[in-house]
Amino acid sequence: MSPRTKAQNEEIRLQSRNLIIDAAFELFAQIGFEKASMAAIAKEAGVSKGLIYHHFESKEEVLKAVFDGLVARTQDLWMADYDKLSPRQLLASIIDITVQFMEANPGWVRLIVHLSLQEDVIAGLSDHIDALRQGKAMQVKPIFEALEYEDPIKEAFFFGAKLDGITLGWLSLGEAYPIDDMIQKLKEEYQLNEN
Repeated sequence: MSPRTKAQNEEIRLQSRNLIIDAAFELFAQIGFEKASMAAIAKEAGVSKGLIYHHFESKEEVLKAVFDGLVARTQDLWMADYDKLSPRQLLASIIDITVQFMEANPGWVRLIVHLSLQEDVIAGLSDHIDALRQGKAMQVKPIFEALEYEDPIKEAFFFGAKLDGITLGWLSLGEAYPIDDMIQKLKEEYQLNEN
């Protein structure tokens, strides 16, 4: 049997790293960051604890990798049809895509909420979270510019806050939350049902 090539070693390294990140995501979403130990992550991933430390210096570094992976997976979700839709249609599409993503990925939503309630954890992710918020706001800003809002960036952040509120309501109340009514109200507020 011949020795593995550099490319094969890199592929194995990436696979084990991804196993760790996926296992950590599941544990962080289910039981929270604080309760998930490195040993539990190793067990969930089916790897040794030493292998985790080969890839990551600390549990905080694992969390950053989880967060960055989630952001990468959702990076361009909102803007898929950017050039094909009017500004109002695009805003309506962003709302619909956000709700569809939220309903299809409750673990992601739960993880973000868990993290946001842990000040010490959030402090370690602040650069990552700021970059995410700024990125989303900058994606939406041109829409509010096209709709001639007086302060497009402030409206972009306000729009994001409304989506966050709907997401939190849905997560906390589940099926009892009137999500369809809230989405309808948000669309009415931005006059998105007219186009």
